[in-house]
Amino acid sequence: MHRALLVLLLVPSILPAADLSTLKGTKHTGELVSVDENAVVIRAGSNDVSTPVPEILQLVLRDAPAAKLPEKYVDVELIDGTLFHCAAVALKGKKVELALTTGMRLSIDMTSIAYILNDAQDEATRKEFGNIVAERIRSDRYFVRNASRLDGLEGTFGDAADDGKSIGFTQKDGEKRNLPLDRLAALLFNNRLEGNIPPTVCKVIDAGKNTIVAQKAVLKGKTLSILTVGGVTIDYPTLEPVVALDYSKDKIVYFSDLKPGSEVKTFDELAVVYTKDLNLDNQPILLEGVPYSKGLTLHAPLTLTYDINGEYKEFKAVLGVDSSVQTPSHVRLIFEGDGRKIFETEVKVKDAPKPITLDVKKVRQFTIRLAQAEGLPYGHQVTLAEAKVTK
Repeated sequence: MHRALLVLLLVPSILPAADLSTLKGTKHTGELVSVDENAVVIRAGSNDVSTPVPEILQLVLRDAPAAKLPEKYVDVELIDGTLFHCAAVALKGKKVELALTTGMRLSIDMTSIAYILNDAQDEATRKEFGNIVAERIRSDRYFVRNASRLDGLEGTFGDAADDGKSIGFTQKDGEKRNLPLDRLAALLFNNRLEGNIPPTVCKVIDAGKNTIVAQKAVLKGKTLSILTVGGVTIDYPTLEPVVALDYSKDKIVYFSDLKPGSEVKTFDELAVVYTKDLNLDNQPILLEGVPYSKGLTLHAPLTLTYDINGEYKEFKAVLGVDSSVQTPSHVRLIFEGDGRKIFETEVKVKDAPKPITLDVKKVRQFTIRLAQAEGLPYGHQVTLAEAKVTK
C-alpha cells in the first residue's frame, strides 16, 4: 500500500491544454503551467514558453465545456462591468448571494452591485432595462413589471431582511418602506467605481458565459484566483469551467467600437453614409461571401477622423465591396495620419478583397477620406472589414 501511494505521489498532475495568442500574431499551444500578474507560461513539448502579459491577446482553454444558458436566468452586473448569469439571487442584510448557472456560489457586498435584472433571457426586457441604465440617474431604483413596461421607484436602498423577502427603501420624500423582493423585475443601484480605478488586465469568461473584469488573475495550484477591478475576490476551485482569459482590452481597438472625433458628409445629409458591423442595408458584412462580424461600411463622399492619441502601432483592415452591392461602385480611399497621407487606393465593386497594414506609430488623429472615382454620386461604397488598430 505504501509503495502504491508513493507511485501516485510521483505522478505529475495533468496540466490543462491551452492555446495562447499574442499581439505579434504568434500562437503557443501546449499545457498551461502558470498564470500570474507578469506572465503566462505554456509548456510546448519539453519547453516552457513564458509570455509577458502586455504581449498576450487571449488564453483559451481547449477542454472547456461549451457555453450554454438556461431558458430562464437573472443577470447581476457589478460596478466594474463584471456580469454574472444566475439561476437564483438572494439578498440578505448587506449581501447579495448568487447561485450561478454553472453551479458556483458567490456572496458579494451590495455596494459592489450595479444592478439585478430578472428574466434577463428576454431580449426585449434586456433592451428596455439597458435604456434605463444608460440614463445614469443618481438614485437607487426599484422596478416592477407594470403591464408592458418596467415601472421604477426612486430612492435609496437599505439592508435586506434576514429572510430575504424584502429590502429597506427610503423614498425621495423621506418615507421609509420595506419593498417586497418577490415582486421585483429589477434593482438598479446608485453605486459607482470611485477614486483611482485599477486598470483592467483581462476578462475571464467561463462556461456559463459569465464575464469577470479582472485587475489580477493568478493560478495558485488548481485555483484561479481573480481580483476584479471593483475589488471583489472570486476563486475558481478548478479551471474546468473556465473558457478563456481575454487580455486584449486596449491592445486591439476596432473602429466600429469608436466614435469619430469629426465627421464630414458632402452629399445628402439625410442619407446613411456609414454603418458599424453591418452593410448599408443593415445586414451582416460579406466580402466575396465571407462573413465579418466587425467592420465599417462607408458611402462616398465621406471623411471620418478618429482620435487614437499616438497609442497604437498598426492599422489593419480588409478592403472590399459588400457582396450585396449591385451598383457599379468605384471609390478612391485615402488614409491620413495627423494630416499626412499614409496610403491611397481605389476599390471597385468586382475587386477581390485586399488586406492592408499601415504604420500608425505616434499618429494622434487618423483620418479616412472616401470619394467616388467616377459616375453619378450614388451607390459608391467600400467596406473596411475588421478595421482596427493594435499596440
